[in-house]
Amino acid sequence: MRFLTCLVLSLLLSPFASAATRKGSASLVIPIAGSGPGAFGTYWRTDLNVINHRDLSQEVTISMNEADLFEYGPEYSTEIVLPPNSTTTYLDVVSTLFGRTTTGVIYINTGVEGGPVDPNAELDVTYRIWTPQTDGVGTSSETSSALDYSALPRTSDPSMIVGVKQDADFRCSVGVVNVSYYDRQFRATASSATGSVTMTFTVPGYSVNQVPLPAANLGYMTVVVEPLDRDFTPWTAFASSVDNHSGDAWLVNGAARKGATSLLIPIAGSAQGAFGTFWRTDLSLVNHRDVPQEVTLAFADVFRADQPEVDVVLPPSSMTTYVDVVSSLFGLHVTGVIYINPSFHPNSFSSDADLDATYRTWTARPGQTGTVSQSSTALDLFALPGSTGPLTIAGVRHDADFRSSVGVVNVTNFDRSFRVTATSTEGESVTMTYAVTAYTVNQVPIRAADLGYTTIVVEPLDESNAPWTAFASSVDNKSGDSWLVNAVPQ
Repeated sequence: MRFLTCLVLSLLLSPFASAATRKGSASLVIPIAGSGPGAFGTYWRTDLNVINHRDLSQEVTISMNEADLFEYGPEYSTEIVLPPNSTTTYLDVVSTLFGRTTTGVIYINTGVEGGPVDPNAELDVTYRIWTPQTDGVGTSSETSSALDYSALPRTSDPSMIVGVKQDADFRCSVGVVNVSYYDRQFRATASSATGSVTMTFTVPGYSVNQVPLPAANLGYMTVVVEPLDRDFTPWTAFASSVDNHSGDAWLVNGAARKGATSLLIPIAGSAQGAFGTFWRTDLSLVNHRDVPQEVTLAFADVFRADQPEVDVVLPPSSMTTYVDVVSSLFGLHVTGVIYINPSFHPNSFSSDADLDATYRTWTARPGQTGTVSQSSTALDLFALPGSTGPLTIAGVRHDADFRSSVGVVNVTNFDRSFRVTATSTEGESVTMTYAVTAYTVNQVPIRAADLGYTTIVVEPLDESNAPWTAFASSVDNKSGDSWLVNAVPQ
């Protein structure tokens, strides 16, 4: 493989070499959260995991406004105090923290409710929206990370959502959060090779409106959301797809028409799993440029880096979906890591590439209809940490009902060892140490323990400043419902 001999120099000269001193964000937005009955006998609720990275107690205001309802700022708010260097979990947060049965948008330390804002806060948040399966066996859920309030778009430029699906087996809805005093109108257009649908809807001030797409057989699609005014107040968009048979769901946040040069998919596969499952990864890759874009995709499996590379040409301003990408593009039936337009390919690297990608790893349910899956957004390869400091993962679950595993991607030409510590809210912990081969990923199960929602800290056992990243995945032992959480600097 070409990158084996030239990776190290490229990394040392790249932005990998320094990590940001600030951790997390001061102000965050959860675009959709809820507690209440849904369709087909479901009951959805939201579990919230809040990380305080500072070494002192952090007081913040958490507020909420109901969906499709105007108020002069968020309708409900409460003050909380987060312990130093901690993760605090709020089960069914809309009910337990606000005492409501409703859906809406949650603001954390933003000041939109008129409360105090601490600009020195260093917060990260993950959330999981879930329901018990209607047959009483396990759960279905979708998971995401909170959005940095200061990074929300404040222009009339459109936002693009990729990797959601709508057809006979999947339904999809599109949501917009309007952080403005005034009502605003938005247009959402969903398109694929088989057609397109468009809808226009209003979002009240400080609220969120989530609207089902009109019925259409689109499959994987691109959703473009654009404001119909010239207001420059913050807004954001998202879309959620749900399997009509199993309730399997996933959420994708909108992205501006500017992505990254190089991307990383930390785990992808096409391989047999436990209990009769067969997991495969669908990759949706966006070229934001208005010219064709040639990129190299390189794959390294969990045991060795010497695996195929494929050059593809992405049409201008397009989304290209590779169904079962590890098999269809690389001809393999293994799991591993995918590099997209890596800089360590000097003959094919495109420095002006403008890319985004999402991926969904899924399996058909053995003996039943429908799917279970986990999804995420590709990582910016140049934004990976390049330091000896630890990374933190919050929002995975490990107990009698859920099992978890932790993966580490080692983006350098020598093997490295890492320590993983998973700790419960009660202080019980499990620790393991393992090696990760050069350029590859190693995903290791956490040994049996009753941790519930757990905070995972991953740290390298050497002094190298080479880039790396980590993630964790949880799976419901009964339904197969699963979700993935990427690590953040601790």
